[in-house]
Amino acid sequence: MKIKTLFLATAALAALASCSNDETVDVNQGSGIRMKAFLNKATTRAAEMDPAGIAKAGGFKVHAYCAANAGFNFIDVFKNTAGGAGDWNSDNKHYWPSDDSVMEFFAYAPTTTVAAADGKTIPDYTISATSAKNQTDLVVGYNKGKKSLNEGGGLEMNFRHALSQVVVKAKNSNANMKVEVIGVKVGYVNSKGTLTMPTAATLNDGSLLPVGNWASQADILNYTAGSADLTTAVGGTVVELDGTVKDLQFDEGGFMLLPQTQAAWNEKAQNDAVGAYLAVLCRISQNDGNGNFNLLYPKPADVAAGENYGYSAVPVKMEWEPGKKYTYTLDFFGNGGGGQVDPDKPGGGEDIVGGPIKFTVTVDTWNDVNTDIEL
Repeated sequence: MKIKTLFLATAALAALASCSNDETVDVNQGSGIRMKAFLNKATTRAAEMDPAGIAKAGGFKVHAYCAANAGFNFIDVFKNTAGGAGDWNSDNKHYWPSDDSVMEFFAYAPTTTVAAADGKTIPDYTISATSAKNQTDLVVGYNKGKKSLNEGGGLEMNFRHALSQVVVKAKNSNANMKVEVIGVKVGYVNSKGTLTMPTAATLNDGSLLPVGNWASQADILNYTAGSADLTTAVGGTVVELDGTVKDLQFDEGGFMLLPQTQAAWNEKAQNDAVGAYLAVLCRISQNDGNGNFNLLYPKPADVAAGENYGYSAVPVKMEWEPGKKYTYTLDFFGNGGGGQVDPDKPGGGEDIVGGPIKFTVTVDTWNDVNTDIEL
C-alpha cells in the first residue's frame, strides 16, 4: 500500500500577542489562530501522524518567528478535541502583526519530540523503542505568511513524514516444507540521528522530505515485531506460511525507523553481526514423504537448550528515505532455501536449509518501495 504525505492546513495562523520589554508589538485585533488538519488518505496504523493520531497524541508544536519584530515570536501547542476534525487551537491566542510583517512557522508532531530551542533542528532524535508496537511517526512542516494574505483564508502547513516505514511479509513456495513464524527482526539499524527542519514551504505537491535533512546517524539497534523470545509465541500467535504472501508485523503496524543507508550483512563472515539484515523467528520442518513433518531448524542441540524457535536471516542493503514505505517480501524455498543462521548467534551465516539467499528489489511508486526476497 502507499503512504501519503500528511497535510495540515492552518486557517488564520497568527503571531505572538505578548511583547518583550525592549520592543513594541502592534497587536492585530483580528481573529486568533485557528488551524485545520486533514489527510487525503487514511493511514495504516494508529501510531501514524494523521489528524486523529496527532489529536490523540496531544496536538502539534509550532515555533513562530517574525524577523521584523521578535516580540511576535512564540512557541505553542495546537490541540483538537474533535478527533482531528475542525479547528485546532492553542491555549493562548496569537495574532498576525498588523504591519503585515512576514512570519515563519516550524511545526512538528508529536509534541513530546525534543527540538532545539529555535525549533530548526531536532538533535539526537532516537528511536529507542525496539518493538514496532511502541514506535510512532514523526511529521514536520514549514511555511511562512502574513496578515494580508493569510488571516482570512489561513496558512497551509503541509506536514512531511520524517521517518521511513518498514514492513516484512513472507511466503513459503514449497509445500513439502513447513515454516512457522512467531516474530520478525530488522537488524543492524542506526537508531539516532539529527534532523534539520525544512526551510522551504512544505507545499501540497506530493514531494518528500529530502534524505539529506538527516545527519549523524549512529547507535546500532535491532528492532522486532511479534515475539523476540526463542521459546514461545506472544499470545500464542503462530503464522504458518504457504504460497500466499502473509504479513509478519503481528498487528503491530510497520516499523518506524530512521532514514539511512546500511551495507548488507556479509553472511560469509560468520559470527560477524555487521551490516543490515532481516530475520524471521521460526521453526522449519520437512515432509518425510508420509505426511509427517520433521523439525530441521532449530537444531536438536538448540531445542534441547530450550530454544523452540530460531532466527532465519537474510542480508539486505538498506537505503531508506523519509516518507517512504519499504515492504520486504521473503520467499522461503522458492529459488533459494531457508536462509542463514542469525548473525548474533554462534554459527551465524551458516545455511539452514537449501542454497544461498536470492532477492530482488523493485521500486514502485514515489512513496512505496517493494522488495521481494527469495531464500
